[in-house]
Formats: sequence, C-alpha cells, structure tokens
Amino acid sequence: MANNEQQPIPYLWIPVVAFAALMIAVLFFFLRMPAKATANDQLTLLAGSVILVLIACIGLVVLINMATNRIDLANLLSEPGGGASLSRFQFLIFTFVVSLSLFLIIAHDYKFPDVPGGVLTLLGISASTYAVGKGITATDPVHMAKKGPPTPPAAAQAAPAQPAPPQPAPHV
Repeated sequence: MANNEQQPIPYLWIPVVAFAALMIAVLFFFLRMPAKATANDQLTLLAGSVILVLIACIGLVVLINMATNRIDLANLLSEPGGGASLSRFQFLIFTFVVSLSLFLIIAHDYKFPDVPGGVLTLLGISASTYAVGKGITATDPVHMAKKGPPTPPAAAQAAPAQPAPPQPAPHV
C-alpha cells in the first residue's frame, strides 16, 4: 500500500452496532403503536424506523471519519483557487437553517408540515447561485490554464495506425 492511503479504522463496527442498538431501544421505548393500528401502520412504522437507524449509522460513520481526519473539511467552503466561496457558504447556511427548522417542527407536531413555496424558492435560488458559481469557475480561463488541456479518452490515445504504403503512379 502507498504511504498516502489511509488504513481502515479497526473495529469501526463496534460503535456503529452499539449506536444502532441504542437507537432501536429508544425507538421501541418511545414509539408505541395505537391499539387500533393496522398491519399497514405497523409496517410503515417499522420501515421508517429501519431507515432512520440506517441513516443515523451512516451519519455516525461520517462523523467518526471526520473526527479522525479521514474526511478533509479544509476545502468545504473554498474555491479551487484557494479563496472563500460566498455561494457555497450561502448554500450551506440556507440548507442547515431550513432542515433544522423542518426537523424542529416535525419533532414538535409529529407530522410533516406544509412547506411554503417561498422557502423552496429561496433554497432553489441558493442552489442556482451555487451552480452558476461552479459554472463560472469551471469556464474561467485562468482556472482552465491551471488544469491544463483535457485528456483524450483511452481510445484516442492508442498508437496511430501505420500509414498505407505509397501506390505506384499509373503508366500513361
């Protein structure tokens, strides 16, 4: 293995399994089925709980990798040239604010609220600003000069075919 490759975290499965077991216990304790729950309601709650546990375990693995510097966050808000990106920062903040607000509303009312169109419009504007910023950065001549010319596909890199031998001139 090369020196710059990272070794896997030994026994990473232990905290993930413990976290999953803890989440299942909490879900079992807090989520009680009503007496008149149908099989469809029970299946819906079970599927939602399984998805919740899986997403939480994936999140735990990501957090562990971030804590051990296996996921580098140094360039999260920076442009390829090294400067800070306002569009990335705006997109990150808007996403966190809207998702945290939505989570708090769901946790308080135990139902998914109607999301106003204005909120979705603001998220769309923020995402569009980020996408346009990426497009401008990708087509910037200074940035393209640093990257160099694009490499052709593997088929185009094959050795050129031998030219055909010259044909003798016809006799007139």
